[in-house]
Amino acid sequence: KLYGWAMVIKEDRVINPLAIRFSQDKVLATFHSGQEVEKVSAQLSVAETDGQLLIRAPFPTIEVIRWRPKVRDSSGVPLRADGEVVKGKERWFSMDNRRLWCLQMVAVRYWPRQCVIPVVAIEGACNSRDIRKFRTSSVGVCLWVSREAQVREQLWNWREAAKARMKEVHVDDASLRQVLAHIRSHEEAASDELPDVPLEMLT
Repeated sequence: KLYGWAMVIKEDRVINPLAIRFSQDKVLATFHSGQEVEKVSAQLSVAETDGQLLIRAPFPTIEVIRWRPKVRDSSGVPLRADGEVVKGKERWFSMDNRRLWCLQMVAVRYWPRQCVIPVVAIEGACNSRDIRKFRTSSVGVCLWVSREAQVREQLWNWREAAKARMKEVHVDDASLRQVLAHIRSHEEAASDELPDVPLEMLT
């Protein structure tokens, strides 16, 4: 399945979910099945692999793509400079926003452990219909979560959630530096620089 992507190469990789950004500003707090995303997140398990925690999820693997988003104001209007649309840095994005939020909550729950998830990394061009879905006004770092389609109730930002987590558990400076470096390296990595999916997940 290409889901509207054209001229693409798909590769199975693993990546820290905190290194992936949201493509939209708002999601509902429930999956299409009616299950609450937060309840599903609380039930997800992890497995130790190569010193990292591999998050296991019951839903399909999320797809990610390298993308330079338009920088938008709070109302969603793209910013311009010298007549050109301003774009952010190239980073990993996903259109599977609810699943990504679900996985990020697990990673924060185990903070500052280094967590990874399997992803389908897409390389190639996408069509105009898919481009229009990239409506984030925060370059993908925040997500509004709503119980109703037209209401914004809760703002999710993993950085703020991790700060709150550090008030509950002691985090030494070395561990903090390591996990932040891990996230940053995955943010900046090309598809072929990300680790392969562990063999135990392929059997």
